[in-house]
Amino acid sequence: MLQRALSVLMLIATHAMSIGLAAAQVPPAAAEQAESPAVDERLTSEEFQDLLIDLKALMAGSADHGEIEKYARQTWRLAVQSFGRDSREVLEVEYLITDSVIRQARYDEALELARTVTSRANRLLKTDDELLWQSLNLLIQAHTQSGDASGAQSLATNVLAEAERRLGEGHYLTIATRLQLARAARSLGQVDVAEAHFARIAELTGRQTDPRMTQLRATALGELGYMQAAHGRLEEALASLDAAIGDYKTIYSVLKHPDLQPDILEASATKAKVLWALDRFEETGAFVKPILARVEEVYGRDSSRWAVFARIEALTLYDEDRPEDADRAIDIMSEVVAIWADQRSASDSDLVEARDMLGFMLARTDRPGDALDVFGRTLEGDALPRGDYYLYALALAAKEGVWDATRAGNSVLDYLQTIQAFGAARAQAQLNERLAAGSGEGAAILRDLSDNEAGVKEAQLRLSTMMGLPLEERDAAEEQTLRADLRARQDAVGEIRQRIDTEFPSLAAISGGASLTKEDIQSHLGEDEALVILETGALDGQPMGMVITRDDAMWYSISDTASQMQKAVEAIRASVNLTLGVRSAAPKQKRDAPTAAFPVNVAHGLYEAMIAPGADLLAGKRHLYFDLRGAMTALPPQLLVVSPPGGEGTATDWLVRHYSVTVLPSISSLRTAGLAGAASPPRPILAFADPVFDVEQTAPATLRSALAPLPETADEAGFVVAAFGAPSSAARLGADASEAAFKAAKLDDYRVLYFATHGLVAGDIAGTDGAPLSEPALALTAGGGEDGFLTASEISQMRLEADWVVLSACNTAVGERPGAEPLSGLAQAFMYAGARALMVSHWPVESKSAVRLMTDLFAIRSRSPEMRAADAHREAVLAILDDRGHPEWSHPAYWAPFILVGVPDRR
Repeated sequence: MLQRALSVLMLIATHAMSIGLAAAQVPPAAAEQAESPAVDERLTSEEFQDLLIDLKALMAGSADHGEIEKYARQTWRLAVQSFGRDSREVLEVEYLITDSVIRQARYDEALELARTVTSRANRLLKTDDELLWQSLNLLIQAHTQSGDASGAQSLATNVLAEAERRLGEGHYLTIATRLQLARAARSLGQVDVAEAHFARIAELTGRQTDPRMTQLRATALGELGYMQAAHGRLEEALASLDAAIGDYKTIYSVLKHPDLQPDILEASATKAKVLWALDRFEETGAFVKPILARVEEVYGRDSSRWAVFARIEALTLYDEDRPEDADRAIDIMSEVVAIWADQRSASDSDLVEARDMLGFMLARTDRPGDALDVFGRTLEGDALPRGDYYLYALALAAKEGVWDATRAGNSVLDYLQTIQAFGAARAQAQLNERLAAGSGEGAAILRDLSDNEAGVKEAQLRLSTMMGLPLEERDAAEEQTLRADLRARQDAVGEIRQRIDTEFPSLAAISGGASLTKEDIQSHLGEDEALVILETGALDGQPMGMVITRDDAMWYSISDTASQMQKAVEAIRASVNLTLGVRSAAPKQKRDAPTAAFPVNVAHGLYEAMIAPGADLLAGKRHLYFDLRGAMTALPPQLLVVSPPGGEGTATDWLVRHYSVTVLPSISSLRTAGLAGAASPPRPILAFADPVFDVEQTAPATLRSALAPLPETADEAGFVVAAFGAPSSAARLGADASEAAFKAAKLDDYRVLYFATHGLVAGDIAGTDGAPLSEPALALTAGGGEDGFLTASEISQMRLEADWVVLSACNTAVGERPGAEPLSGLAQAFMYAGARALMVSHWPVESKSAVRLMTDLFAIRSRSPEMRAADAHREAVLAILDDRGHPEWSHPAYWAPFILVGVPDRR
């Protein structure tokens, strides 16, 4: 059948002009005028159905979806000529074109095509026409694949309900909709929901022999097995995968290589991994060996399909107690790495994982230098090797003298900075999306980067598809062309990123920027300063620390695990959960007492685990820069406890009594910390406080009216403005503290921008419809065409020259809700807009102590302008901590929420 299909489609290619589906938008009259068809190019209904059957057979039996799309587009033109633009025949071909575009991972394009096809199907077809339901399912799939799983789930839920009503729950198209709903739930992380749908599909299809039902059952069981394996339910996964493989073999029994169809190979690879994870190594080897031989025979030893199973064979063979097997495993894994390095992007997850395993094998067989070469290629490819494997190889290389201590230390430092860049990726992507929607050079280069990164993925997919073809179907010249195209696109991405580093330093700084060496860092440290790096989240459960001073450096493992540290941080955060008189989206009404007893022992334990190992290097230091990752990003370092707690009545030895603290947005930001830069702006301060919330509004009225008024912040802003010697008009209060006024001001004229208001995080409920905020915001007075919510995306479009931006509001350091962004998104946006430093809070602040802290801080800065900003902050904190008139303020809930991020000083 495939040969007949190919011959028919090749015949089409010789006499039908290729035309894109975009022509579907051309008015029929214009399309007809484009070229008058010959009479013999028109098809009868029978000829068209034969052609459609052959085209579907080609789609089922070939992985070259680009070529299939070409034939489908040519078939589309013949269908238009033969049956008219608004015919069912044309819709059938448009459906296949959209399907082929999805299979090529051109998801955004596929979504637009699917919308067009579904819209036309709704207009042209009856509700009982199966093509209508197929089109709806394809639209759901396109939503999921393009990243809109939430939209897919909503659409699938509605379509499923309607399909059950009109077609019945057991109809194959209704079951197909349930499959799409399961996939959307899986993409949203709704594991139980997805598994329930997959299991229901298996029940509904039962033992039915209809090929469509068998296909649905096999697909559901295969995807269920994959999910079960991913969540450690290995025996269940094995049963699901075996059933899926059996069904797939039935489905593909009529094809040339039934045992080598992609569905079977994918399920078999997952099964092999499950067997290996169950320590059934002999069974794994026996299962993989014949598959590997067959794949090599048909696809070649340089095929990505061969690499998938060869990787599993290498893992099965590797045994440190059997050197010959270990060497053979290393050889096979090296071959796997070479195949994927040749065909895929350097950051491809399969390639990175294979290099991780190869590096681990080399290090464990006492070849740390070779292991580091492998890990180095991962880093060169803008990817991240597995932390515990890489650091093990570095430590071994330093111990055995393969690398000297300086080289190993700089490699650790570079790796930590690379982790930081990856950790910022999600928040950076959110900011990039906001910026790219704007105008100017920054927006243009971000759009250019996004386009080229998408191009890399497309080129990678095209090459991988070509290399997935059987040997007899490959085109050697085209392979070389595809590889060259992939390399060119990767080079373009590298050049754009280099431009961002050099031409847009504010963007580079908040996203990690270019790495600094130990010597670079030391050149930016004073005699009484040190940098403390605490990586507590990204090293596969084993945290580490690093201390760098002007003349020394050390790195060390942290004794606590990541999960232990997370629990400790949660315990401390629970004790500082203020709810009385705070600035947040909390309701107006007062609540009970604000704090619990502070867990001093826990805070000391964190100090002992994280900082004490480097304490010798900190002797005599007064100012610490902190670079924080993982659990510690949710905790101000100054509330750690240095000495073991004493008995009742003994003063707690807080870290703030020893050091002033600055938190860095990235290690690379040390490069610009404290530099004089451009001339200081002419005006000292612009403050916004005590905004009006109880006003007549439209959509956001529900949230705004629920926000507690903040009358005390008027005094706070007035005192701070007076400390700078600025006129009282610099404090915009009440109705004047509006979003419109902020946007109208010449913001780059001010050295300090000050906000004493409520801070809101993504997820806070806004609007009468109960819709959550999609991004962080500051609450200001509404009016003048503005809704009163100054969002992160709006801030990021502004131009600032401020030394300080003070967010005397709640939750502006790190949000606690799911989806909240590092530095809350607000702080990050201000830094991108040009702020040198920020004062932000870790939890809802109590207003009276916040007023005292801020007025003291800026009074100290006014009296002693040469004092380091971090030292002024420390002095203001100690004044609150030791205030005998407010003994409750000795609790960290009052004095510790604020952290200084960045360096506002101009030296």
